[in-house]
Amino acid sequence: MSDLTANLPEVVAEVRALFERYEQALVDKDVDVLDATFWRSPHTIRYAMNEHGYGFDEIHAHRVARPPGPGTKERRIRLEILTLGRDLATVNLEYKVRGKDLIGRQSQTWVRFPDLGWKVISAHVSAVEPPSSKGENSMSENEVLQADEKRFDAMRKQDWPALEAALADDLTYVHSTARLETKAEHVGNLRAGKPFYRGIAPREQKARVIGDVGIVNGVSEMSVENAGKEQKFTVRYLAVYAKRGGQWRMTAWQSTRVPDA
Repeated sequence: MSDLTANLPEVVAEVRALFERYEQALVDKDVDVLDATFWRSPHTIRYAMNEHGYGFDEIHAHRVARPPGPGTKERRIRLEILTLGRDLATVNLEYKVRGKDLIGRQSQTWVRFPDLGWKVISAHVSAVEPPSSKGENSMSENEVLQADEKRFDAMRKQDWPALEAALADDLTYVHSTARLETKAEHVGNLRAGKPFYRGIAPREQKARVIGDVGIVNGVSEMSVENAGKEQKFTVRYLAVYAKRGGQWRMTAWQSTRVPDA
């Protein structure tokens, strides 16, 4: 069996130099170097962001059509080169996509042919959203939406301790009538039935999270009794939550009444 010793220093140096030559050729649009890097074979494959090259001829055609310029790589994040023995290598690069909130991933498989030297036989380029903006933010958005629903539920049930816990001490609460309340005024008026909410039915809630701030946009059907009179109406609302002490608390509310149809 062939020797598959990993990362012989002199072999890694060879592959690294060829990879850097290829990267510079992408910027310079040096088609001769780009072509020389890839195995001239119908079996060679290169998947790119917006094109699929099956065979050397298709890959070459894409090279010729692409305009010169700095390319999609704004900065490198991580470069990994693995060589096995003296004739097989992989190169994997993670990078920040220029001008976009995306992470690029580039992979190449290199083989040293007896009569041709090192050639890329397979390559792949793709992009994904950063984990923090996709995974962690989705979790935080769900947490904010849950906090919004718990606050509404506390109002419905007149659970004043739960409502107190759901509201930030520096709350500013603006009703659809433009009346402004602090936290103490808001809770005090609700306790006194001014107004008394007979029904609250929020819907179409969407959340965004920016650091420790959560923003909810939604619509709610309101059934309110005030001074012995019942009113039913719809509002569009903006609720702002801040994460403090590990808990999301509402720090601002602004609602606008939807005109009757």
